[in-house]
Amino acid sequence: MPLDFILRSAIFDTIDEAVPIIIADMDSGQIIFASSRAERMFDYLLHGELVGKMVEDLVPVELREKHIQHRANYAANPKPRRMRTGMILHGRKRGGELISVEIGLSGVMIVGKK
Repeated sequence: MPLDFILRSAIFDTIDEAVPIIIADMDSGQIIFASSRAERMFDYLLHGELVGKMVEDLVPVELREKHIQHRANYAANPKPRRMRTGMILHGRKRGGELISVEIGLSGVMIVGKK
């Protein structure tokens, strides 16, 4: 294998284990990638288990409907930003337990999508 492929693979593996990253299709809300660290953080223990789920599955139940509207607003005008600076945000783990989270948003083009 070429050295650059091995190096890129090692960098990706390091990031996958160290950084909680979730990438979702902002139009549908479907999760298309979740790092191993993010999966463990939300108690999804099988790698790839979050893929295909809705990002709202990770939002407290009482905020899900509002989140769908926020997601649609962001999808219409995606710009990098932190969510609710200065406020405590919560995510919902698999079993329903709430955890504090920090969320940053960044729009990217993937296969012709925002």
